[in-house]
Amino acid sequence: MYAAYGALGAWFVARFRARVFSGEGRLLAFAMLCFGTSVALDVLSPAAIDPFLLEDGFKFVGIVSWFVYFLRLSWLGLVEARRLQQREHGRHATPLPPLRGSAAGGRRAAAPRRA
Repeated sequence: MYAAYGALGAWFVARFRARVFSGEGRLLAFAMLCFGTSVALDVLSPAAIDPFLLEDGFKFVGIVSWFVYFLRLSWLGLVEARRLQQREHGRHATPLPPLRGSAAGGRRAAAPRRA
């Protein structure tokens, strides 16, 4: 199973190398280091330490780091798309519609009251 994880990870890095090695690549490398440490602790099972605390701790930190990596990558993609939209349609590009159900988009503003 570990070989499948390694092959899938290598394919991901090869396929998206421009994005992976962008400024956020260090965060992904840290996440992979934490996952690798978790796997190593699982395989080695050292008796002198609490394997569950360390193994699951490294796994949790890896998951959070991986999530933050993809969150930042997505945010940077949205910012770049917005920048391209403004360049293409001028400075006053059509604003993005508000999300449904949000305070701004889900309700209509009340009409002003007359005195």
